Amino acid sequence: MAHETIAGRLRAIREELDHSQVEFAGMVGLSLSALKRIEIGHNVPSGETLLKYAELGANPGWILTGEGRMWRGEADEVDASAMPNARLFELFMDQKLFGRIVEAIDRLFKAENMRLLPVQLGELSAEKYAEIIAATDDPEERLAMIKLTIIQLRKELRAGSLHVAGRPVRHE
Repeated sequence: MAHETIAGRLRAIREELDHSQVEFAGMVGLSLSALKRIEIGHNVPSGETLLKYAELGANPGWILTGEGRMWRGEADEVDASAMPNARLFELFMDQKLFGRIVEAIDRLFKAENMRLLPVQLGELSAEKYAEIIAATDDPEERLAMIKLTIIQLRKELRAGSLHVAGRPVRHE
């Protein structure tokens, strides 16, 4: 079945969006031959390529694992005002996931020879946690999304376009 492989899932996304390979290659920044090789399974897509699919609304966790929904959806709405804060935290905070996000972001900044203040690390981690939680309910997809998040953050860091709490992040 076509959805059993990453290649098949990437092709399904293109077909769902009703684009030819020529059109879609340009949309995701690939040559036509590179897209064709990816869709038949001869090449593995890079992290940046997967991010391009995610920017189009595809669920990165589904691309990588085949589990969950093809498209990222909105988070279910919850009436938070009806619950005490401690109960909200207990119900909605995945502490292990949040810890992994903090750890991954911290490692990224160290690898890039950059330093974040602890408050900036917390703010950026909370922002990325919220994005990941909103994208999927599947724990495996969430872990896969951490990797994609780090790839995107590295790209933004190197381009000088990363902002934390409205302030640009720069090399020391």
